[in-house]
Amino acid sequence: RILASRSHRCPKLGRMILEKQLRRLLRDSDTTVAKLGRSSLVPAKTIYNWLEGQTPRDIAQVKRVADHFGVTLDYLCYGEAKNSPSTALDAHRDEILAGVFE
Repeated sequence: RILASRSHRCPKLGRMILEKQLRRLLRDSDTTVAKLGRSSLVPAKTIYNWLEGQTPRDIAQVKRVADHFGVTLDYLCYGEAKNSPSTALDAHRDEILAGVFE
């Protein structure tokens, strides 16, 4: 169990700007922390902690918030690559899953 929890910890790579990005995304989408918490299944208290500058402990929670806003983890945490798919597969994922490419 200890190993499982460590594998989901957020790495400390560079200077995180999560609180700044999260504030911007909340403002731009006119979303509240409570709504974000309900839709992403991340406790509102955890999101408030991030907004206060606390480093996230669980990367899976950060990923769910990024998915909610339709941005990458890199964008949410570091302000990089807002919507740039990393591969051609990622760029066409919806079409592939929908069966458009057969």
